[in-house]
Amino acid sequence: MASDGNQVLVVWVSRYAKGGNPNYAMSDDERLNVATYLGLEVTACTDGDLITTPCLYLEDHFSVAGSQRSSDLADEGYPLIGELPYAAVWAARGVILPPEATELEATSFVWFKAERLSSAVRDANRPEAKCVKGAGCVVSWQEDPDGIRPGSGDGPGEGWSGAIAHHQTDTWYSYIGWDEFSLVGDGDYGTFYMDGTGDLAEWVAANGTGQPQAAIPMSIPVRLTDNAMCVAEGDKPYCYADFDDSGTADFCADSVNMTIETPEGPTQDVDMCITEDGRLLRGNTASTRARLGLHGYSTTVAYSFAEVADNSEFFNTIDSAWLTMSYEENKGLGDCEEDPASEDPVDKVDMGKNVWYHTFDMFNPELVSQGLMLNQPAIYPDDFTDPNGVLDEDPNDLGFNFFIIDPDPIYETTAGLETTLYQTEIARRPSQITQNFYDAGPSGTVALQLWKQGIVRRGGPADIMGRRFVIPTDGTSTTTHTLCTTFNEVCDSEYQVCTVPDCEIFPNEDYKYTGQCKKPNPPTSCYLYYYLDENGDRVYTNDPEDPNACLEPVCGEWQAGFCPTDLDDDQTCEQVSECLDPVEGFCPSDLDPLYQYCEESTECHTVPECPADTPDYQECTTTSTGTDGFDSTAVNPYAYDNMVCDTWAFTEGLNPRYVKGFCADPAINLSGNTILTSESCGDAIGCRDAFPFSDYFDDIDMTDSLPISKIYTWEMIGPGFTDDPGSFEDPLDIDGDLTNLNDTSWANPYDMAKGHRGFMTGDMIMAMYAWTPNWNDLTNAHSIVNLYVRRSFDGGLTWSTTPGSYTHTNGETYSG
Repeated sequence: MASDGNQVLVVWVSRYAKGGNPNYAMSDDERLNVATYLGLEVTACTDGDLITTPCLYLEDHFSVAGSQRSSDLADEGYPLIGELPYAAVWAARGVILPPEATELEATSFVWFKAERLSSAVRDANRPEAKCVKGAGCVVSWQEDPDGIRPGSGDGPGEGWSGAIAHHQTDTWYSYIGWDEFSLVGDGDYGTFYMDGTGDLAEWVAANGTGQPQAAIPMSIPVRLTDNAMCVAEGDKPYCYADFDDSGTADFCADSVNMTIETPEGPTQDVDMCITEDGRLLRGNTASTRARLGLHGYSTTVAYSFAEVADNSEFFNTIDSAWLTMSYEENKGLGDCEEDPASEDPVDKVDMGKNVWYHTFDMFNPELVSQGLMLNQPAIYPDDFTDPNGVLDEDPNDLGFNFFIIDPDPIYETTAGLETTLYQTEIARRPSQITQNFYDAGPSGTVALQLWKQGIVRRGGPADIMGRRFVIPTDGTSTTTHTLCTTFNEVCDSEYQVCTVPDCEIFPNEDYKYTGQCKKPNPPTSCYLYYYLDENGDRVYTNDPEDPNACLEPVCGEWQAGFCPTDLDDDQTCEQVSECLDPVEGFCPSDLDPLYQYCEESTECHTVPECPADTPDYQECTTTSTGTDGFDSTAVNPYAYDNMVCDTWAFTEGLNPRYVKGFCADPAINLSGNTILTSESCGDAIGCRDAFPFSDYFDDIDMTDSLPISKIYTWEMIGPGFTDDPGSFEDPLDIDGDLTNLNDTSWANPYDMAKGHRGFMTGDMIMAMYAWTPNWNDLTNAHSIVNLYVRRSFDGGLTWSTTPGSYTHTNGETYSG
């Protein structure tokens, strides 16, 4: 479910795949009316030509339509389940209308009739939705052409989650604009209720109850990922369409004849398509578990990053949004669809997954895209050698001990295409921490893409990795120096103890109501109660709670010090303090604890430059941002090249394995830590040397191995934690820094992290994950998983505990 403003979108998958007025089933008249209303190229959207005149919103280029299929789960080892129909994607729109809009007494929550987005010709799973007020709503999901794979539950789950999938499983996408979301149809798509206005409030006022029909459907789904096979001649229109109007088919600009093998039958020769950017659409990968982010912007009004700016026009004109998507994708050969699993060393090396990232304007999706790989290639120990000759040392000088799979088993061995394919660890379970670009702090950080990374073993050792994305600049930069000073305020305290007498009111034993009681100054017998004054004399009253019955407290002398804690029930204490003016510095240590106390506060202000030397009670920080030159109407703040990276590889786009390049720098290891003591393997280095890694450092091999040791103590090293780890020196540390933030996942192969989530606001990021120091014991329920939180107060540049003082982007200063 997703919502923003007064609009809500709910999406789900169902094995019921009939009805629902899917976009692809519209009549010619409906398609004409919708195209006209949306301002699309009417001829392209109605001529039925899916190749030369594409219309992505209304034409079925990606074979969404079709008959519902099914799979026999007996083939997956579940004969009791038997045949399982494929699932279709459904969506329902909801709109909240206030009473003044409908002239009804109460607020209305109106649900439109459910809309079916797919046909169940492929098995849909794991829908995600996001909405942005003014822009619209988007939906993504995965579709498996051979039906859901149940999985084996080898990891922390129980299977059936869609984490593993058959080859050619793609991530799909559909959207609806904000203004079209709540339009009511008059029986058909492209017609509008109430004299052509489609006004929902009018419909509610006239009908009261029921569900209206949408006037404008969601867009026909398209493929975002490039896992499906395309051949030179076939029945997939998108393979041959010229979407970018370049004069060449985007996804079949060329072809190569190759022999492919399938588990189901003999080999066959096919002319496999090669895309315009050189990718081979072989169809041997699958994308799963996509996660979305969506952040609005105005295409007409730029956001001003000036310190004092009126951005009301920007917010009032938000009409589009930048979509970010991350997902996991298996590597192709080593995911073992065959039974029994292949023992070919090349297949085993190619096991696992990578995490990929996509971003685009929500109304202009990137079709059949490879995206950007987020995880770094695997780093091997300096003395690593491949026992089977499958891996070669990286011929490129990227600064790390990378290895490549040579030759590339798909591109080079079977298709004769030159590539460089890097070996990677298994990276999976992406999770997004993003924020609106206009909420970014001085660091410019707008996103932190997280994932889990480690060896292939499901449920085995793994860490939480992340990549930062920072607002782009045009070269201009603003540098700010902030000087924070600690002040102390010394106060003397004195107190006074008072005894409060009881407020007692007694019944008048002489009470008798007579005619005399109606006269002025009646006798005392006319009063119901009496109390005693300070002289002990009776005072008569008819008020059982007469406040005059309470005598004044009896107070002692004022004394230096603090109120005692052992007061009697009838005693009160008043304490007052006289404080000196605040002075720079920390609280003095020579205060008299009997009557003095001290409070510290921090004040921050900008200075022209940081002083060369500052006393210990002052701290000066320098931040730089180039947001002054960022044109938010045209530039994507979440773009691929805005990922923070000092060492990019293949940015020229000539390697079809990485058409957007990749970052060779380490990702941020949020869960990294250093082993201090253990049951049997010593410290960090001893335990790593004792760990039973397989030949390729990607799994465990218990042959002739001692039992895996239990870890007793550990420590995080880095800013805000331990800066001096004592005698520990890690010869495999990447750059010599005393920090775990750049650790490889195998630096500590005994722990396991998962369940990573978080949020960011300005430069404050909070990321959490579940973690155990002993994954092996956890598999036998002999260890515990705890929840950990990591925080950054400078947009992910450093990670620490709460600082002594922190100034948020709204100008508020918080003292730790």
